[in-house]
Amino acid sequence: MGVLREGLISLPRMASNGDRKDSRSWIVHILSKEWPLPAKEIYNRIHRANGSEITYQGIHKSIRQLESEGVLHKANSRYSLSPDWISSLRKFGNELEDALKGRRSLHLGEISQNSSVQLVFDSFIDFFYWAIEEALEQKAKSGGTFSSYALTYHPWPALSISKAQYSSLKSLFSEGEHYIACKGKGRLDKSLMSVWKAAGAKISLGAESPKSSDTFAFGDFVLQVFPSHLAKKGLRGIFSGQDHLNGRTLVEYCRLYFESQDPVTVLVSRNAELSSQMREGVMSEFSRKG
Repeated sequence: MGVLREGLISLPRMASNGDRKDSRSWIVHILSKEWPLPAKEIYNRIHRANGSEITYQGIHKSIRQLESEGVLHKANSRYSLSPDWISSLRKFGNELEDALKGRRSLHLGEISQNSSVQLVFDSFIDFFYWAIEEALEQKAKSGGTFSSYALTYHPWPALSISKAQYSSLKSLFSEGEHYIACKGKGRLDKSLMSVWKAAGAKISLGAESPKSSDTFAFGDFVLQVFPSHLAKKGLRGIFSGQDHLNGRTLVEYCRLYFESQDPVTVLVSRNAELSSQMREGVMSEFSRKG
């Protein structure tokens, strides 16, 4: 699936003609070694390295182009590489590396209607933080009609998130209806789910949840989260035989969600009918307990 991104950085062309780089590439190369420099000094260095084929007028034109594109920063008639451009370049490289590994910071709005995308996150918490931000963005676009639905096997780690993340959850749940149906119904499930309830979600325990994935729906989006075998085993170890949240259990719980680098696969679908079915499934759990 092709993806268009806003705010693409302007990468200077690094093509070469024989052994000679083009003027834009030479400018970036020179300023990555020494800065700030006036246009004349940039030209002199390029001329010494590249011969007489490149003119001062050509270099000055390329400098103005790179400045207008945000690649160069000018102060007191001297030029250096823009810190914002360097930061964007670093972000671009990280996203490209993630994409090559099958991991990427995709925005839900980039997914076309009736399409699905598979994402891989390094851990539960990486997905969790990403999902909160994406849900907040969808809420902002909804015009105050945002609601969310979740069907989980055990509670997600709202207990150990930061103050900022908890504030984001409360903001997310401040409008609309938000329902979480959880299969677990022991005392530990109740203890952890109380955090979600305090944030504003409606809770139902003992749901008929599938063992293979946790599922979330809001708007036209459905997110199916598939933890690895090791993660499932870790959750079973935490919740099996535990009837309260003691210190040892809390340490294991936080370690699983915050320290583990066990990849989590997420299937994201943008499908209104599928999302509607998911919402009906969650609501049936609440009416069944009614």
